[in-house]
Amino acid sequence: MIKQLHTIKKSVSQTRIFLLAALAMVSFSANAQLSGNVTIDTLSAASSTNFKSFGSFRNKLVQSGVSGAVVVTVKNGPYTEQVDIPQISSMNSTRTVTIKGKLQTLKFSSSNAYARYTRRLNGADYFTFDSLNIRAEGSSYAVGVHLKNNADYNTFK
Repeated sequence: MIKQLHTIKKSVSQTRIFLLAALAMVSFSANAQLSGNVTIDTLSAASSTNFKSFGSFRNKLVQSGVSGAVVVTVKNGPYTEQVDIPQISSMNSTRTVTIKGKLQTLKFSSSNAYARYTRRLNGADYFTFDSLNIRAEGSSYAVGVHLKNNADYNTFK
């Protein structure tokens, strides 16, 4: 009887360890940092390497950060959205984000005097925007790109 209880306790303990390890792996993979090539493409299914909007890419970037250089290829626009990117603490001179716009368009029409921008880099550093058309279409309030709070080392080509 005592031997059976010991075996049951050991089995329960091993099950707990297995479940904790599985949970840790799920949490780690759900928040894996970005690195390498990804796309923003409304016509492709959302995945770990494709985002349906600039907003969903921004959310992943803020949530997970980067572990290496990220190159984002934009396809099948235009995209009508307002995007505010805060400082991403994991970014530096080697962990950069390059957005290859391929002449796609990001546009927004603001009616808010305090949020006039289409794209705002709010302390965000080490971004390169290459061949992305950014349009502010508001009739009263229109700023295409707003760099704020020491948004440094950013390039627009």
